[in-house]
Amino acid sequence: SSLPDYELSQIWRLSDADGDGMLAFQEFACALALASRRSQGLTLPNELPLELIQGTSATSAAVGGGRSASTDWAITQQELQAYRDVFQALEVQPNGCVGANAVKDVFERSGLPPQELSQAWHLADVDQDQALNFNEFACAMHLLSRCRAGSSIPAQLPIELEQLARGAAR
Repeated sequence: SSLPDYELSQIWRLSDADGDGMLAFQEFACALALASRRSQGLTLPNELPLELIQGTSATSAAVGGGRSASTDWAITQQELQAYRDVFQALEVQPNGCVGANAVKDVFERSGLPPQELSQAWHLADVDQDQALNFNEFACAMHLLSRCRAGSSIPAQLPIELEQLARGAAR
């Protein structure tokens, strides 16, 4: 980004919810969302906005209300907004989709093995056009997020994600 170093430092501090000096996948998504908002002319907040707090790894267990990450694949509105912010920061093609090269760095920052990244892509790309529209991208990001939280990539796309990927309104 073309943001000054002091703003990037502030974004890092805001996004590093657990204070470990590293950004987990959801924290990275928050950082991208904040950088995107700042690049659009919005001022940086003094505290992480609620819609981004609820997507960070430090709060996901507390906010989840005791849900099992291995069986509940529903995406919250806050998670969806964080994924939207990441998507909008990518090189979106004129058809509204992103290709593998556009998402490669974001996917790799999850720290998951390449096989899981590929599996998430293939599950989310429900129309098999080798590109992800926003809904498909959100599904892929959610699969990766849940895997970082300890779930396994499912053999097939969970129904909650399939409905979103196929265009069900959110």
